[in-house]
Amino acid sequence: STDPPSLFFSSMFRLTRFRSAGHLPMATFPQINPKTSEVFHSYAQMKDEDLQRIIERSGAAQQEWRRLPIGARIEALSGLSQILRAKADEGAALIQKEMGKPLAQAK
Repeated sequence: STDPPSLFFSSMFRLTRFRSAGHLPMATFPQINPKTSEVFHSYAQMKDEDLQRIIERSGAAQQEWRRLPIGARIEALSGLSQILRAKADEGAALIQKEMGKPLAQAK
């Protein structure tokens, strides 16, 4: 089982995983650093059925979250907060690339 922050920071790679499994067409969209014009990642266009499957799983996850007692939600979010703090530099580096911000501002 992967913790929520790991899923959060790896989300930009999920489309690549779908594509490599043969679920996506070859059309891709570049992600470009606006400061350097560097293409640092590209995303594949999803098929409608893949998108629908993701939407359905997201809805099911929301319903499961909704049924959790408040204490369990607090515990989960507290753990998420700790992991996000530990990965702040990784998140800031991604923000720097995506938005072209200086690293200090991204933090």
